[in-house]
Amino acid sequence: MKRLKKLREQRHISQLKLAMDLGLNQNAVSRYENGVREADYATLILFADYFGVSIDYLLERTDNPAMNQYKRNGVCRSVFQLKLFFLASMGGLHAFFVV
Repeated sequence: MKRLKKLREQRHISQLKLAMDLGLNQNAVSRYENGVREADYATLILFADYFGVSIDYLLERTDNPAMNQYKRNGVCRSVFQLKLFFLASMGGLHAFFVV
């Protein structure tokens, strides 16, 4: 992951510090940065949260580093609608709207 290395270097963080902060070892960080090893989903989340960027940014699927916020469109809207349906079918829709 080229972006992982770029983010780490921009913040003047060593591979060792990053590894220690995230409970990884330095060799693993090096392998992720050099493309020798691919990060699993949980590790991608760790890196994204650590640097405050989206997983898509880490994987070079976008040039926008901003993390996505909850949106009521697309897939997120579908999940929201599914939750409403589930709660209504269980007779608990009123609890969903109680603040």
